[in-house]
Amino acid sequence: MPLRALTDAVMKRLPSLADGEGLERTVSIYFWDPSYPGLGARLNRDDSIAWILKIRIGGKVHWKTLGTWPDMKTWEAKAEVDGMKTRIRQGEDTGLARFVPILWPDLVDKFEREHLPNLKAKTKESYQSALRLHVRSAFMGKLAHEIEESDIRDFHQTLGKTGKTRQANVCLGMLRMIFDRAEAWKHRPLNSNPVDLLRKGNYRPFRETPRHRPLEDDELARLGEALVTMEGEGYGQFCDFVRVLYFSGPGGAKCWAWPGNG
Repeated sequence: MPLRALTDAVMKRLPSLADGEGLERTVSIYFWDPSYPGLGARLNRDDSIAWILKIRIGGKVHWKTLGTWPDMKTWEAKAEVDGMKTRIRQGEDTGLARFVPILWPDLVDKFEREHLPNLKAKTKESYQSALRLHVRSAFMGKLAHEIEESDIRDFHQTLGKTGKTRQANVCLGMLRMIFDRAEAWKHRPLNSNPVDLLRKGNYRPFRETPRHRPLEDDELARLGEALVTMEGEGYGQFCDFVRVLYFSGPGGAKCWAWPGNG
């Protein structure tokens, strides 16, 4: 936890300072100003810098992102801290969140480790592929609680415009699950799921083109055998219904090869 008197000159040099001290750059690094207790600068892996306030109220630690540097200068960040502490003393609601910040890639790792094992094998495989190809790298350098509806919209639109509309929709549904888990794990404020908030604004997934995949011969044989078994158990009407559905669709000629068709 490096300590620095944070000035605009120091803020400009934070990446080189971190490298010079041999600090691990695979995660965000926090520099704290000892002259302003609770005021810190978060150096992200992409060298962007955000102003952070960390303060304890009623025995609980609260975090708030104040702004980004250099858009918010040092004097502005310190003035914001002073004003916020004054409002806290006066009993005002400062909007400080009661949760434990976590970097997006770390949250994805936690989701994969703790949630995916509960899913069916095929669903788990599909989700792991989407996580590896699209989701894990979607919001690099951001903390989970900093991701907003606009970030979700941009991600979904960018992926969909490459022609991967189905993958974009799958990822959208997965993001909703991840942010639900983040709230349950206290990494985001309650009722802050950005996917839910986006949908409440009438944002909709992409319209997907219907897909058709005829059954393979071995799949068709297994289906036929299952229908014969079910007929023997008294489900003849249902089996006839299934056959009619298949006869009326593409590839219906193969139905004549089903066991029991004569």
